Amino acid sequence: GGAEFLTRYDPAKVTGGTIDGCWVGFAPGPLSLPTTGVNPGAQVLLRFSEAMDPETVSPFRGFNVVEGPAPANEDPPAGDALVIGPLLPSPGLTQFGFDSTLPLNHENGTGETFHVRLRGATDLAGNELDFTLPFVDFTLDPSAPTSMTGGISLRFDSTDEIGAPGPDLRGQVIYQFGTSGGRLIPRQAIFATEVADGSQPVPGMMGTNILGVQDPLTPYGSKLQFVWRYCDFGFLVTDETKYNLDIVGLSWSPLQAGVISDNYEAFEIRLAHSMFLPDEVAIGSINMNFLTTGLAANGAPFSANILDDPRSPQMVVHPSSLGYRIDPTQQFMTTTGTTMMPYPYDPFANIGVGGVPETFTWRDTAVQALGGQQEVGIPMAAEQAAGTVYPDPDDPTLTLEPGQIAGTGMIPSYGLPLLVEIRCFPSNEGLGINLLNVKLAPTNPLTLSGIGAGTAMRAYTSGGLRSDGTIENRNPNDPMWNVPSGGFNPNSLPPNLQSAFQLDNQWYPGTLDTVIRVSRAHTIWLNASEPADFLLPVITPNPDTLPGGTSVVLEYRGAMRLENMGDLNAAQNADNLDPYGDIDPNQVQIMFLNEDNTWKTTPDDLLGAAMLQVRMSFVNNIETGESPHLDAFGIPFTLLP
Repeated sequence: GGAEFLTRYDPAKVTGGTIDGCWVGFAPGPLSLPTTGVNPGAQVLLRFSEAMDPETVSPFRGFNVVEGPAPANEDPPAGDALVIGPLLPSPGLTQFGFDSTLPLNHENGTGETFHVRLRGATDLAGNELDFTLPFVDFTLDPSAPTSMTGGISLRFDSTDEIGAPGPDLRGQVIYQFGTSGGRLIPRQAIFATEVADGSQPVPGMMGTNILGVQDPLTPYGSKLQFVWRYCDFGFLVTDETKYNLDIVGLSWSPLQAGVISDNYEAFEIRLAHSMFLPDEVAIGSINMNFLTTGLAANGAPFSANILDDPRSPQMVVHPSSLGYRIDPTQQFMTTTGTTMMPYPYDPFANIGVGGVPETFTWRDTAVQALGGQQEVGIPMAAEQAAGTVYPDPDDPTLTLEPGQIAGTGMIPSYGLPLLVEIRCFPSNEGLGINLLNVKLAPTNPLTLSGIGAGTAMRAYTSGGLRSDGTIENRNPNDPMWNVPSGGFNPNSLPPNLQSAFQLDNQWYPGTLDTVIRVSRAHTIWLNASEPADFLLPVITPNPDTLPGGTSVVLEYRGAMRLENMGDLNAAQNADNLDPYGDIDPNQVQIMFLNEDNTWKTTPDDLLGAAMLQVRMSFVNNIETGESPHLDAFGIPFTLLP
């Protein structure tokens, strides 16, 4: 009968010939030992004399099954030659089985050659093997059914593994190269406070409202939306270090020298991307194309100001039930000399699903919706007027004109403002005696003629005292106030008349507390050459082994085959990608599968695509400061008949 004899492998006793591959096993066994006539679906087995470190026996580096015969050199296998599959260790870590996700690529009647590599494996104490094992060829069973399969992998051992005319990926990640291979790490979870006040170039052009405003801190109820733009904090729109910023706090600037204690039993804060980008200079010269700019015109609901994208809905970051107790001891002064008072937003007290703090990601590059329907675009005209210079990447002797990066209606999320919505509910305890410092953006001189609303920096509805002395409360959750209606002006003649405008050019100085929680990167278009059925990837390290509260999220979209080699070269050069993974359509037209450029959570949804792009989102734990990493991933596929 059958028997199995086990002994330590001794390379000095192997003289070549039929036993070169005796240290490699297969299940089921080959037609002829040790390596001839292997079933395309067989496991490839290695057995060790002691427990091995599973991190060094990796399906991407340590223990490889590779299509084609063994080469004479030690060069790492190409990303499209590496067979994709998980490694299955035994409980004692002495045996490892490579289980190809799909049967090996095979045509019935042919005995194709593959080979096995083992490099860098160590035991649990870090000791390497006593000898270097040769690569071992094995051949497939010619009688096995046809299986047209393949795989695409990235191991991050270099910036160009694919052999394309440029780097493999673009984004907010860092390559870490080491003796055991490469990995990707994200930006660190760094906290910062960003200041928006008159010290910044664009707000520095604004006028001053010496009277201040009460909204939203009124005991009669208020619903207020206002915007903070990237330029209000002195950011350059092209500075990608300021993309994907999570908001963990925000503050307002009091008008008076000292804040007075106050309390509002119900007070809510919501954050979103704004649909509009106010640009005061675009209308300052009475440009007839931009008579109005900023938040939606009179008669439009508050909801019209929110960018409509399923990846970034408006988010409640401070529930109304938590209220707002104004404590004067919390006042602080910025490095620019402006007094600030925190709003009641603490993400660490607003724990969401899975015990993770809920924060809003501003300038989120996962957002694909575009905005700015009534603005000149980015760069902004206001930036140009303030002296901000954007060199033209094609000719550094020139500067970009307003709207040259993205024009009207085409502004991506990194160019859109943060839309802050405050809902202050009618209060029995609130005094409403604290006034907020505001500045006045330049506005359209024709506004007084009723032609437009000018530069709409805020939209609001506030209750108050009528001129006849009666009180009018406004519950911000009442559908009656879904459309901005303004408030009551205590400085009017006679006092407390209904305000003339529901939107105006009053801009709120403040601060944002930010943290780097998300870092995002995109691959080039990975080419399977023919329409294929893609399966779930194999990823290392195992997501379960990452630090608690961190993750690496992969998403996918597909495209049809590009026939023109020049177009394929452009699609496989990450220097051509923008922060969203897109390529300028004037450079190459990507033919998205089913004309759908949205990202999918699984490659199973891309049946029939011949090319695949991967988006990687690295999520830090902002409580512990820990970050994830990505060593490698591989996506197997079957070519469609």
